Amino acid sequence: MTPLPSLDGRSCLERAKGMLDARDDSLLHYVCLELRFCLEAVTYEKLRLYLRRVPTEVLNKWQPPQLLHALLELEPEADQDFVLRISPESAAGVPTGKWITVGAHTALKLGWMKTHYNKLGNLLHATLPGVKIPDIRLHSNAFRAYLQEVVAHLQPVVDSTVDTSLAEIVEFRCGVCGQPILCNVHAVRKSGRAVCLNPGCRAEFAASESNGGEFQFRLIASTFRCLACDHGISIENRKLHVGGRFKCPACSKQHEIQGRHWEYRLLDGSLVRWRARLRQLLGRLSKLPSVSRRGVRGRLHREER
Repeated sequence: MTPLPSLDGRSCLERAKGMLDARDDSLLHYVCLELRFCLEAVTYEKLRLYLRRVPTEVLNKWQPPQLLHALLELEPEADQDFVLRISPESAAGVPTGKWITVGAHTALKLGWMKTHYNKLGNLLHATLPGVKIPDIRLHSNAFRAYLQEVVAHLQPVVDSTVDTSLAEIVEFRCGVCGQPILCNVHAVRKSGRAVCLNPGCRAEFAASESNGGEFQFRLIASTFRCLACDHGISIENRKLHVGGRFKCPACSKQHEIQGRHWEYRLLDGSLVRWRARLRQLLGRLSKLPSVSRRGVRGRLHREER
């Protein structure tokens, strides 16, 4: 049996270039397919460096643009070009200055990947009745020029001679889904946050570092008081929006966010004491038999945890 053609990035790009050189317009859509394969191959090859840090769910569900976006959460410079050089040391951590170039790497930028991965995909599909045909598909010269532009952009990427990840890693477990999260220490220090890469979770955490270099990760969430039983309800900030609903885990009462409400206070703490006293009074009133809660609308006060 004849083996199928290789789907590594270099092979896909060479086949695309060969079809463009044939000057046969009927092959242009097949060039699109090979270039899409090339984008996928380049992305998956980069993922080999991060397999221990990327959940299986991410690899199984996401296309190259989403995968590259996930990589940037782990490694903010994963889409940056670099040249790797090494030097002998005269002492630990002291290079002699006799640098030797190991290799160079050209990376795909996330914005470019999103634009052209989707555009190449659109060019592969037949046009629905009543939908305007893109101009680029009506003019073979423009179609060919675009594909040649993509090829030129991908050539230095597949010609890269080295790729590496020399990162210090910190690991913690997601407090929402339980998935292990492995972060680049440099990225955490720079952004002050970390994100769970589980597609079904995507919880966000604020990071803080102690003087001893240890990290603490806190779920970015706010606590609401249940308007029925006063139980604390923790909700991730990224899920807060007007009209959003949530349920009290203690009494199962449903709540709906009616609007945004922010408060500020003097540093003497007088407002805090006033609010605490008000809550005590409201709690006592709610227990009186003559007070009905029906039809009463409460305003939710958001408190940062």
